[in-house]
Parts: sequence; structure tokens; C-alpha cells
Amino acid sequence: MEKITKSIPNMPNRQSIKRRRLIKKPKKLGEWRDTVARSLENSTKEFPDIVDGSFLYKVRKKKFLGIRFFRRKFRIDFKKLNIHYIPAPNKITLGIQKLSLGRFFKLDMANIVEVRKGFSTDTFNEVQKNIKADSRYAKKLLPDNCFSIIFDHRKQIKGHYTLDLVCPDNATRESWFCVIEELIEAMKEVEHQKEYELYLREKFNSADKSGTGNLDIQEFSLLLKQINIFLEEEDIIKVFNEVDADNSSKINEAEFLKFYHRVLVRPMLFDVFENISQKYKGLAITPEELHKFLVEVQKNDCITLEECQNIIKDYEIKENEKKEIKHLYLSWKGFQRFSMSSSMFHIRKAEMEQLVYQDMSTPLSHYFINTSHN
Repeated sequence: MEKITKSIPNMPNRQSIKRRRLIKKPKKLGEWRDTVARSLENSTKEFPDIVDGSFLYKVRKKKFLGIRFFRRKFRIDFKKLNIHYIPAPNKITLGIQKLSLGRFFKLDMANIVEVRKGFSTDTFNEVQKNIKADSRYAKKLLPDNCFSIIFDHRKQIKGHYTLDLVCPDNATRESWFCVIEELIEAMKEVEHQKEYELYLREKFNSADKSGTGNLDIQEFSLLLKQINIFLEEEDIIKVFNEVDADNSSKINEAEFLKFYHRVLVRPMLFDVFENISQKYKGLAITPEELHKFLVEVQKNDCITLEECQNIIKDYEIKENEKKEIKHLYLSWKGFQRFSMSSSMFHIRKAEMEQLVYQDMSTPLSHYFINTSHN
């Protein structure tokens, strides 16, 4: 115990902990992509070659043919966050591209977890060992011109989890590396929003058995069971008609989102809201009252008054609001949005994630190591 208390003074100040941006109710699924795309707008201006396309060599390890080099034109679609590449100019691949509208020749950048420079993958290491000095690729295969994009191994990436690329020069490599690295940082900022929206999309798609992008009455009934709502047939029809705002006999994505967040409303929250809002008596919560609630009731002793003010701004003030706000307060609707997200957990978790709070002064054999890799 003595060792732990000695290590605490060396820890960063609590106020330096970065609060995660809170999860908000999306108006459409995929809003997190729009957020990331906006953060990469400068890259589209700084690196026009990446938008238009660059000829790079894709290095692949084939089971029977060994290491192979494929010259392809790669480009980034910054709006949809995809890496596109033009396939080999033969009848088979061009036919596939025409039939699938390019679906098989793009990679979702949302699945990227890392980007590496030089020879830093098994494929590149094997190429370096086995390539002959007189090979036509030997002069191009320089560490300063190579980089690798690592995809999430848990996702169903077609064919491979890494994309090993050789650029014509170092400047091209640096441009691609810079953009991918910027994307990864932007993705970290919306990680929880992304997970939340992907969860909602999974619920919607699992109920959409027909694959039309809309839910009929039978599919809606299945959706209700998936979210643990069990109703009689008459009640299901009644709820379906209420959710079907445009009277199309189908429930689209936007209608589903409104319905999903409506069923999550918990009436007992209003009792909590009334108890917190002492100054405005059940009308609004001040930053000081929110801070007191989170510290004393939720036991989030690491949160500051300034962070509570930022929470209120997240939920009560529009992002394009430019006029100065003199009085901050959290309304009933704002409190509902805040409490329905997982942000209360993440505020407290932030200190544990960003600071080393455990005793790390004993030998390595005294600890358990959790890893998803061998």
C-alpha cells in the first residue's frame, strides 16, 4: 500500500484527463463517418494526389506462387471513408468490377487499426530476405518508400488483414502515411459513437430479413423480440402504425431510430432529475448541481466543474451556436440524453484509462497480462 501512495504524486493532474465526447442519439446511422470525414477535409486539399489516385505496388504473399507485386492505382474516398483501387486490366476483373459496381475493389477505412512505415510486417520481411538483387523490383523496394496498413483482424476483410504497399518515392509514402495516421486519430475521437451506431445498425439489419432497408410488420415484430419487448399481435400492429410516420407500411431507418430511443425513456429518471434540480425546482440542473450529483451520488470524484459545463454544452447548445451563453443549465431532455448514453461510465473510466493507477513497482511475473495476440 505504501508503494502505491508514493507513486500518486508523479501522476498527471486530474484536470489534464481528456473527457470523451458523449454519445448522442444519431438522426441516421453512419453519422460518425460524417464527423471523421469533416475532420479530414484539410487532407483533401493538402494531398490532391491521394484523392485523384496514386500508382502503388501492392505486395501479396500467394500460397503457391510466393511473393507477388501488383501495380494498382489507389485513391481515398474521403466522404465515404473507403480506399479504392483499380483492378488488373483483364476481362475477368473488369467484369467483376462492372457487375459489383466496385464493391470488391474497395476497403473500409473504418477497419484500420494501425499504419506502419518501412519493412514492419511478415510479408515485407520475407520479401527483404528472398528478393534477388537483379530483380526489377529490388530498386523500388526501399524501406523509405514502403508502408503497411493494418486492418482489424476481427472484421471480415476479404483476403487479408494487412495491405503492404510500395510507393514510387518517399514523398508519396509520407503523404499516404500522414493521411492514414490522421484518420486513426479522428476515429479514436468517435470510437464510442461508432460502436453505438454499429450496434443500432446490427439490430436493424438483423430484423431486415428481406434486405430492403425497410422493416415490414413481420420484421418489426422480430425487432421487438430482439430488444425484449413482447406484445400481443394487436398491440404490435398499433405500435407499427404509430412508428410508420409516412404511412408507407414500412419502417425506414430514421423511423426506427426515433422508435428505439423512445422506448428507452425511463420515467423513474424524472424523480432523479427533480431531486438534483434544487435551484430551478424540476425545470433545469445547474453545472454546480450536476457536479455535486456526479461526485456524491455517482462517485465520479475525478470530474471537474468545467467538465460538467462541457457536458451541458454537448447536450444543450448547438455546435453552430456562436453567441455567448451567459447561463448554462441542463434541461429535462438534455438530462435524458445524457443519462441514456454510456458517458457516465466513461467519465469515471477516463482516469483509469489514461493514468497508471496500479502499483507497477513489482517484478513482471507478479502481474497477469491480457492480450488478444500470441
